Amino acid sequence: MMLGAQWGRPAPGASLERRDVSRSTAPFPQPASGSAHPRCGAVQPVPAGEPPRKGGTEREKMADRPPRGLYNQLPAAGGIPAGRKPPCWGPREGTRPPSLHEGLDGALQPLGLVTMATAPLRHVPGLPRAAQPGSVAMAAAGGLCGLVAALESYRGRDRAVRALCYGCQLAGGALGGRQSPAAGLSGSLLAVSAQLSHCRTVLRLFDDLAMLSYSRGYGLGPEDEDVVVRGLSVLCNVADQLYYPCEHVAWAADAGIVPASSSKWWEASTRLWGLSLLLGVLRSLRILFRLRKKLRQQKCTFSPQDRKKMKAQVKSEVLSIISNMADLANAIHWLPPGFLWAGQFPPWLVGLLGTTSSLIGIYQASRESNSGAA
Repeated sequence: MMLGAQWGRPAPGASLERRDVSRSTAPFPQPASGSAHPRCGAVQPVPAGEPPRKGGTEREKMADRPPRGLYNQLPAAGGIPAGRKPPCWGPREGTRPPSLHEGLDGALQPLGLVTMATAPLRHVPGLPRAAQPGSVAMAAAGGLCGLVAALESYRGRDRAVRALCYGCQLAGGALGGRQSPAAGLSGSLLAVSAQLSHCRTVLRLFDDLAMLSYSRGYGLGPEDEDVVVRGLSVLCNVADQLYYPCEHVAWAADAGIVPASSSKWWEASTRLWGLSLLLGVLRSLRILFRLRKKLRQQKCTFSPQDRKKMKAQVKSEVLSIISNMADLANAIHWLPPGFLWAGQFPPWLVGLLGTTSSLIGIYQASRESNSGAA
């Protein structure tokens, strides 16, 4: 490549052949004193005493002109539109050469024409449309991502399996009615519920260390917390900690791993679970009582933000009471007959109470995750 073409100008001896696309028959200008020859570019010396010509040499003028072609053949425009400078066809100091789209846009936009660079994006038939923010598709995609994230964690998966377990028991019990044993679809749903319950029992074999870590972290509770709340929380943690070994032994006895009677261990684990639920209800009631008392004493001193937080805490404690009471009713049902309503619930009622408790747990977990993300 020659030196002149490297900097965006036509090389000597090639400029006129490149511009001859219009087959112009105009004679070449005669070389003048001090101007460059149009073919070879040789510059003749300026005679002494003659002032330099304005506007540069003839070669520089011709190099700055646009090539004959697109811009000189635009319809009804007479060349380049008025008020628009011709584009730079070579790199100059501080500039860059325009791209093809930029060059076309600058010439065609005054005529009302568009190119691929300026045309608006349109939907192509046969291809799926992109989801717009705030649309139903975006909401569905966000819900799906949240469900996948929840199922990837152990606690989230346990909540989903628990809700499905009690939901199958509710549907199977409602379809089966008073049939005993249940058959058909009702029997299949109850079998699925039993298998999911067994699955959760096996997965709880690894919960002892997590519960021990939580109990050690809580200890005797923070010093600024109410003494009654701290005592109920500590007793609840002890009951939960003892629940897991009893359930593990009962499971191992049913599986034939341990030569023992599983019924006694199942009863012990159920009693501990019921005790934990009862302590949780008492703890929530104590917290509600203190919140109500605080709101009455300092009704005018709370800011709107603090009042909003306290109302959210009251709502959370009320939901916890409903959830624990539903589970406590089922725990009493699974105790040996003769104690309150033990053994008297139909399968659909057990499923209804368990489903209610499971949905409340999922709702509370989602609110905690959203508040943590915010």
